[in-house]
Amino acid sequence: MNSHVIGPTIRTRFSSKSLTQRIFVTFSILVLIPLMISSVYVYHNYSKNFEEESFKHMDDLVQKLSGDMDKLYSESNSSLISLWLNEDMQNLLKSPPNEWNQHTNEYLHLSQSINNVLGWRQGIAGLFVITSDGGIIHEFTSSAIKTDFPYVQTPFYQKAQHYYDAFLTGPEPQSYVNGTPVFSVTRALFSGPYRTWSGIIRLDYETKVINSLFENNGSSDASFYLAIDAENRIVYHPDSRYIGQQLDSAMVQDIQKKSSHSVHYLGEQHIYAAQTSKLTGWTTIGLLPETIIHQGAAGILKPLFLIGTLSLLIVLLVAMLLSSYILKPLQKINRALNLLGKGDFSPLEPTGIPKELTILVERYNLSIRKLKQLTEDLIKKQEVELREKEAELIQLQAQINPHFLYNTLSCIDSLAEQEGQTRIRSVIGNLSDLLRASLSGRERMVPLYEELQLVHSFVHIQNERHGDRIEVNWDVPPSIHQMLIPKLTIQPLVENAYFHGVEPNLGKGIIDVEARLLDDQLRIVVRDNGVGMAPHVLEEFREFIASDGSIPRPASVQRYSGLENVIRRLLLTYEENCRVTLESSLHAGTSIQFDIKSQESAPSTPHIM
Repeated sequence: MNSHVIGPTIRTRFSSKSLTQRIFVTFSILVLIPLMISSVYVYHNYSKNFEEESFKHMDDLVQKLSGDMDKLYSESNSSLISLWLNEDMQNLLKSPPNEWNQHTNEYLHLSQSINNVLGWRQGIAGLFVITSDGGIIHEFTSSAIKTDFPYVQTPFYQKAQHYYDAFLTGPEPQSYVNGTPVFSVTRALFSGPYRTWSGIIRLDYETKVINSLFENNGSSDASFYLAIDAENRIVYHPDSRYIGQQLDSAMVQDIQKKSSHSVHYLGEQHIYAAQTSKLTGWTTIGLLPETIIHQGAAGILKPLFLIGTLSLLIVLLVAMLLSSYILKPLQKINRALNLLGKGDFSPLEPTGIPKELTILVERYNLSIRKLKQLTEDLIKKQEVELREKEAELIQLQAQINPHFLYNTLSCIDSLAEQEGQTRIRSVIGNLSDLLRASLSGRERMVPLYEELQLVHSFVHIQNERHGDRIEVNWDVPPSIHQMLIPKLTIQPLVENAYFHGVEPNLGKGIIDVEARLLDDQLRIVVRDNGVGMAPHVLEEFREFIASDGSIPRPASVQRYSGLENVIRRLLLTYEENCRVTLESSLHAGTSIQFDIKSQESAPSTPHIM
């Protein structure tokens, strides 16, 4: 089949498809081809950037590790030089070892100097001064040294005879003590004005001192670090099996050439970073398997696949939208109705609406304008009512403050004539709590336990005045301490029970404060066995309650302003969700009970005294 036949055949098949199918195929091609190209580009750049960032991170750590090693070497060398130049050390070196016991002061001072210089450093396995004539001084060893050990035959002793500067070796067994592996800093000892070689001074470290520098480097789990000495012997490796082995010469040559960031190690390619110390001659090497980089780059393929899938779904969605273009006018009206249900009163634009639906749009817009005006009027009316109710609540609550403040100050004045300063301070403290609660913030609702704390403060003040003549009983289970009630609700009721109930009575006064949770209702009861109310006062109060607090305050209940304010605030706050019951009899006491809708605050730890 030639191209003249293939072209028309494809076009024929494509044109025979539905509009939705054609749009889908076209958009799929436009999306998938750029997506495939961008995926290859992103994968390549991600791999490259990941490798560069990994190398930079390893190089920073290698520089830090090499610097830490140089710092340990330099500090150790400085300490050894300080001890070598010590006057007591030089005096001992001038004398043969068999006469050192005659230099008690020098020996003691030298020991003190050693402790001053090295006593603070962690991980020291021993300090050794070995003179050319067989003298040995040692400190910080965990056990006794071997006095007959052939020190002069050891590599470090022989190297020190031909090496002026200090040198770092290890790990090697501390054969002259107990055989434990150690790292060591060794340097030659010189004495006299002609700097005569007199032996060596050697500082041994536990292997954990060097190992901890590598193990606590903050590297990821994938990368690891090792160190080799000047003879390419591995002195540190995270796998202790490799310590002491020679590093592969081919790998060492690749690292020395620095021709690339990649070396072959343990059967696979690694990117690496290396740093050779000019002080110790040791080389610190960081390694990261390249398979880790490839795995990390491969992880980006999943997001790219998800993006491709999402793009196809978007193409399908666009095709569906275009296929429904013929229904656009009805869809426009339907969207307008949905927005109306959400509170959007925007009129429907007649653009693109067929002539047959024009009258429907006009009727819809007319209804929208009327509904919008009615809604705005209703909202304004509700806002005015809410502001008026809020202002009345604030005013009623503010009236309570001077009421109980006056009575409390009267109590303090009486105590000032009768008692000493301690009781007055107690009263003032509780008064401060009352003032703080009444004047703090604009919050109207508080947890029940905070209101009870306020009542306790008031009761403490009254106890200073009345002693045990008036008893307050509490029956409030802790499980409802988190229930919210209006602030300054119970305290004015207890205050009313004191001053208008039990105080005028000559006998034993009892006030009960109870709270219960009944289904979704919180019930608060305050009762007393005081003088009670006159029948006409009780009747006027009940009329006031029945009117939901809307009638003016009767003249006969003005002396009960605290009780009246609490009732009015409860009715304004909870409206139909509040039920107030008032019972009273002359010479038998008064009981005020209110049931409100329960509301629990955020959990906390109440402290009720």
